[in-house]
Order: sequence, then structure tokens, then C-alpha cells
Amino acid sequence: MNHRQQPPHINRLVSLLLCMLLLCACTQESASTQNQYCLNANEQCFAPDQSEVQIVLSQPLKIEQPISFKIVWPEHWQVQRTKARLEGKNMYMGQIPIELTPQQQLSGVTGELLIIACTRPDMVWQLTLEVELANGQQLNAHWPFLMTHTE
Repeated sequence: MNHRQQPPHINRLVSLLLCMLLLCACTQESASTQNQYCLNANEQCFAPDQSEVQIVLSQPLKIEQPISFKIVWPEHWQVQRTKARLEGKNMYMGQIPIELTPQQQLSGVTGELLIIACTRPDMVWQLTLEVELANGQQLNAHWPFLMTHTE
């Protein structure tokens, strides 16, 4: 069998194209990650799974600093009960209950988050709001966010 070896410039060209393809894939992934964690880039955002429910933070997310927030839902919702919790998504950290205070003038609630430090360099947390309406319907809203050691 006679194998022809590719000229060196062809091998370099193929290697360069492969590297460019990998770099483009990494860039697209980081953009989708930023969209997934809207609280990292904004102090307010709508829940990805409940587009009518919005959270507004008093300040950017920081580890081990209390952060006040308000959650607002549509005025036509007749809310009977609410419950919230903070939990780790990529590492089990238990479920941390969040005390909520009803705000009738806002059609929502207020509360305070305290994000604890973790040994992982990229900890994904999620704030979950459970709402029970007067008609018995149960609704959940989730806000995942990424905390790194630099925040």
C-alpha cells in the first residue's frame, strides 16, 4: 500500500479550521449560558417558566451579602399562598426557605436572599417561588443564577 503524506500547509490549514470551529462553539455556549442566568446580568428579570412573574433585586448578586428583592405578578391573580426557597442546582446544598412578606399594593411579595459561599468555583443556585391561586391552581416560577468566586 502506498500512502501519500499531505503537504504540511494542508495539515496546518485543517488544524486552523478545526480550532476556529471549536472557538466558535465555545462562544455560542457562553452566550446561551448568559441568557439562562438573567439575574447575573440584570437586577430584574422575568422567570423563564412564568413570563408574567418578575423579580427585582435591590443590588447585584453577591456572596454572603443580604439582597432585598421583590417579586411581582399580574394584578388579576388571586393569590392565596406563597412560598419560596433557595437551593443548589449543580451541588446539593439543602433547601433554604425564604421568608416572604405580602405587598398588596405591588401584587407581589418582598423578601431577602443570602447566598452562602461554596467550594465550587461555579455554583448554580435557583430561587423557586410557589404560588397557590384562589381557584386551587399551583404555579411555580424559577430563577437560576450562577455564582463564581469572583462575585
